[in-house]
Amino acid sequence: GDSVAIVIRRDAGVSGSVTVILRTVGGGESWISEINVQPSPNNFTIGSVLANRLAAAAATANADYAQLDSAVTFADGETSKTVQLSIIKDAIPELEETVLVYISLPASSPGAQMPRLADGTAKDGFKT
Repeated sequence: GDSVAIVIRRDAGVSGSVTVILRTVGGGESWISEINVQPSPNNFTIGSVLANRLAAAAATANADYAQLDSAVTFADGETSKTVQLSIIKDAIPELEETVLVYISLPASSPGAQMPRLADGTAKDGFKT
């Protein structure tokens, strides 16, 4: 099937190993209860992004995409990791929808720095 590559970059220092959890959210995943979903004039947290987006723009987990819940470990010195988000194709025409992906707080060695996340979009099956 089709997929979208999600690139996680470690750009704030590369010493020590760090593990994060990369998850999709907002499409019906069970871990939504772990997020404080509150409207905000900005989108500084995943909770504010979820609260501020239009429900009609939300893709659905396991109907539009395979939900993602993956541990990603950066070894000492590693700067980039790629994770594939599987897109589920169907014959139903749809408007553009969004898939939200977030990174958990890291479990890391002393001095390890948090990775940053790049983004992508998907429309009716596959688009980058």
